Amino acid sequence: MAEKKETKTAKSAPKTESKAKAKDTAKVNLLKPRGEKEQFFEAKLNGKKFYIPYGEETEVPIGVKEIIDDSVKAMENADIYEEAHTI
Repeated sequence: MAEKKETKTAKSAPKTESKAKAKDTAKVNLLKPRGEKEQFFEAKLNGKKFYIPYGEETEVPIGVKEIIDDSVKAMENADIYEEAHTI
């Protein structure tokens, strides 16, 4: 029998939590980048901070997922640039 994995919700820094609709959220699972010392990825959206733990499936607002996607793409581009310009 398959086990059901528990999905965590991103922790928001402010104590006020909004009740977002299911379609306004997305699940993410971040791998910890090499050299990263922090246990969480920090994203800021509309004046709120979100802390997304590395290595755990977490439900986040769509805007935060877009921030994560942009950050991952920027890191990949930086790696490609570094490899191309390293002697």
